[in-house]
Amino acid sequence: MASKSLTLSLKSSSSTSAPYTHTVTLTITEQSQDTTNNRTTLSYTVEFKAGSSNNYHYNTGNKLWLTIGSVISSNEDVNPIYLNAGGSKTIKSGTITIDHNSDGTKTVDIYFRFRQTQKSAYDANTSDTFTLTTIPRASSVANATGTVGSPITLKITRASTSFTHTLEYVFGSISETIAINVATAYTWTPPISLADQIPNYVSGNGRLICRTYSGTTLIGSKEATLTLSVPDYTPTLTASVSATELKLNRCVQNFSKAIFSMSATTQYSATISYFTIDGVVRPNGYMSDVLASSGTVSWTIVVRDSRGKTASTVVSLYVYPYNLPTFTEALVQRCTSSGIPSSSGTYAAVSVSATISSIDGQNSISALKCRYRLNSSSTYTTVDVTNNDTTIIGDGNIDVAATYVAQIYVTDAAGSTTYSSEFILPIDSIPFNIRDSGSGIGFGKYCEHDDAFEINENWAVNMGMNLLMSGLSVIPVVASSVSGASGYIKYANGLTLAWKQFERDNYPITKAWGSLYENTNDDLTLGDMPNKDTDAEFTATPVVFASPSGGNSAIIASIVGATTTSWGRAWVVRGVQLANTEVRINLLAVGFSAIS
Repeated sequence: MASKSLTLSLKSSSSTSAPYTHTVTLTITEQSQDTTNNRTTLSYTVEFKAGSSNNYHYNTGNKLWLTIGSVISSNEDVNPIYLNAGGSKTIKSGTITIDHNSDGTKTVDIYFRFRQTQKSAYDANTSDTFTLTTIPRASSVANATGTVGSPITLKITRASTSFTHTLEYVFGSISETIAINVATAYTWTPPISLADQIPNYVSGNGRLICRTYSGTTLIGSKEATLTLSVPDYTPTLTASVSATELKLNRCVQNFSKAIFSMSATTQYSATISYFTIDGVVRPNGYMSDVLASSGTVSWTIVVRDSRGKTASTVVSLYVYPYNLPTFTEALVQRCTSSGIPSSSGTYAAVSVSATISSIDGQNSISALKCRYRLNSSSTYTTVDVTNNDTTIIGDGNIDVAATYVAQIYVTDAAGSTTYSSEFILPIDSIPFNIRDSGSGIGFGKYCEHDDAFEINENWAVNMGMNLLMSGLSVIPVVASSVSGASGYIKYANGLTLAWKQFERDNYPITKAWGSLYENTNDDLTLGDMPNKDTDAEFTATPVVFASPSGGNSAIIASIVGATTTSWGRAWVVRGVQLANTEVRINLLAVGFSAIS
């Protein structure tokens, strides 16, 4: 218990240098505290002590003033005081009750004076304060931590056994009374509904309020922290995956896509924040890119709620492997009607082996075709061909005098088409050819274009050291003439070419010649050279080339009797005799004329 002492010293005279001789001491002590009534009882004593070498013998005139919170003595006689040197005497004692402030605190004012009226030097006083021990008032409640829906014990420390308490809480927007008339502890189960106040957190803080009563009088209140957690839980996740953009009612690599269905429920007013598929946030109904892998493809789906709680599952889809149709063999070439490769064939042999992906045995080849066209045309003729075999196409109509472009393509039941590379069916190789129009010449090939001078791409035309068509040197033309199906051309170095298309209708080829038939009459005179009587007339007999031209033309056995101005005569044969047939011969003469 607290105490306080104050001492007054009495001098022997009024001189400032006079020594102190006697003392008067006030001692105040907390005797007891009444917590219930919020007050303290103080005991006090006033003791006079004579100096060690001075007597104090005054039977009258001893006066005392004492205030402790309130006046106790005022000019009170405290006679007699008759003490020899060193002696002491209690001249005043007693108790006083002090009421505390409402919060239990209290500080009292002290005034203390002693006077001997017969000796003016013996007069001393002092003032001070005494802070009393605070009386506990409102009880304290301990911080509490628990889980909603589970009991927790609330503990109270009270100052008086007579105190009772009302416990209340505030959590989020909810404030309610827990209990009344509580002594020192109370077991309370926080309502599960309080979890709704923290939908985005696993725990939250509120306030506990303890109101202290003495009887029906409110002493005061104190607060503590209330920490409540949500019970542990896991969201419920439902997820599935299905395929879209199917082929043959199957989920197929490089065609199909995955669609994800995701839903979830959570607890205690939390909300679903998002779903992830393999770590990437995706919405319900998300559709993937085209599935590039085959076999069993799996995805991990995770749901996360507003409290950070998660649940996961794995969904899978079987993806049938798929590749575009492929060719293990693809070839198109000219051939005879029996399929024998031939540069002069009027048919085409299509050899093909195509493979497709199974797709669970549902796939098949829906189309396997060859398309071909004239090189000079964009219009195709398309025919079916047989897989793993050679198909003969063309019906004998693939002209040896024209270049064709052919291509094979395969389509499977999944709808994919693969095209082979293009195949060139070149024109037949012959010594030379004059177009039926007479406006084009081909060397080593059929001439395919009007107003053209064409040479087999595998040929090189040499004349001495000069290459006419190689691009190494260019020899200029100095004379030329074209009339119908005949004409000539002369180069600066004298090289001259002349050509003509000879025709004779209703001509008999009936004379037997071994297993063949030859012209009956020796009268296939071919006529004059077109450069006769010009500056391009040959100076020596040229080399003459001849080839048949269309229709029922005969095989040319030989050209005889050519001169510098005349083509000479033709001798022709056929495998079958004909009394009236047409003879068409392409003629070319190569030689030199005089250099101008």
